[in-house]
Amino acid sequence: MSASVDPIKKLVVWNYKNVDGGRSILVYNWQLNKWSRVETLTTGVGSITTTGYTLEGLETVLGYTDLDALPASLDDRLWVGGKFLFAGFKDANIVTFTGSTYNSELITPDLELGYNSVVTLARPQIDNGSATIKVASRRELDDNIAFGSSVTTSSEGRASLRSAGRYHRLSVSPTGNWTNAVGVDIEVKPQGGR
Repeated sequence: MSASVDPIKKLVVWNYKNVDGGRSILVYNWQLNKWSRVETLTTGVGSITTTGYTLEGLETVLGYTDLDALPASLDDRLWVGGKFLFAGFKDANIVTFTGSTYNSELITPDLELGYNSVVTLARPQIDNGSATIKVASRRELDDNIAFGSSVTTSSEGRASLRSAGRYHRLSVSPTGNWTNAVGVDIEVKPQGGR
């Protein structure tokens, strides 16, 4: 296991071997007071300081001849010398955590919203994107958790659902060019018993 701090993004990060034999990262954001978990190919995390590069040095030292092939924009902290950078390593290579948005899934804990209730609508709170939503509803805590079919949000950011039970769990998978997924608002209606 290895651990590091990213003061720029306000994260504490632990890289560890998971029970499946792969690697996972546990992330705590102290500004949001939230936890998340990520699957990774890196074998550890740490902090590094960067070496400064000139535009000419990118080609002569690093071998980049095409500016479009750079792993980060020219104004990124990666190219400014002496700047702290959160990084990882895989085998003998140092890696930075950049790139396109990763496929994510946010799963809520069980929500008990009355003995019999029906989830009818969900509105995920995601900036610059939309989402697909699945619901797992059950009557008893020891019932199997089985998510229903995915529903894509409309242009208004809403997903119409119909899932009855006592306990509800939602799975939200953000799509598009999103950067922050905050939560999901739901509408629930009581359901009569027989």
